[in-house]
Amino acid sequence: MGAPRCKEPLLTDSAKMVAVEQCMEIHYTINDKMYFADDIAETTLADMYTKYWKSYISAYMQEAEWIASNHKPSFDEYLINGVISVGMRITVIYALLLTNAPLSYEIMEKLDIPSSRLQALVSLTTRLLDDIKDFEDEQARGETTSSIECYIKDNPSSTREDALNYVTNHIESCVQELNREFLKPSDIPDYCRKVYFNGGIRGIFFLFKDVDGFTFSHQKEI
Repeated sequence: MGAPRCKEPLLTDSAKMVAVEQCMEIHYTINDKMYFADDIAETTLADMYTKYWKSYISAYMQEAEWIASNHKPSFDEYLINGVISVGMRITVIYALLLTNAPLSYEIMEKLDIPSSRLQALVSLTTRLLDDIKDFEDEQARGETTSSIECYIKDNPSSTREDALNYVTNHIESCVQELNREFLKPSDIPDYCRKVYFNGGIRGIFFLFKDVDGFTFSHQKEI
């Protein structure tokens, strides 16, 4: 895989160097993980890895452009991008590889958005949980794009409390649907589905129980 190109909106020279270094780290990580995947999978997953990372970087850069231009998208537009930028597709595929169980391109296709409702719900829930836990910290850093702010933009008469209640109810609806989805008969192997349900959604609720467990992992007691 060739090195990624970095689109850098409104960055200083020092910030550009940091962005380039981070992009190169991503590049090396992708290639390393693809070789690992090829060793244990039934067929090469390199194309899928490349697709996941390209879409993740593209979605992340879309958020960077919104922040740089102080633009707030609609709530729906934000979530369409957010289910990708939250990175759960990449996180879960790493977890699947670590199970050392047989994987194939066909199985991974069925587990991916838009085919997999499990994947979509885990990603959406993670995005919304992340927002309600750290949107105030992000605002303090000048990052004003979150589901909370986008909801308020769509509903100008609403308060922050209204937005938080709406997003919290949305999370509860996602979890209820995810439970139903997990219990449905499926031709996807159980070990794959359990990674999404146990490692995905249960793990995410643990990490976001009190704070954003990714950003403030040093504050999280295990």
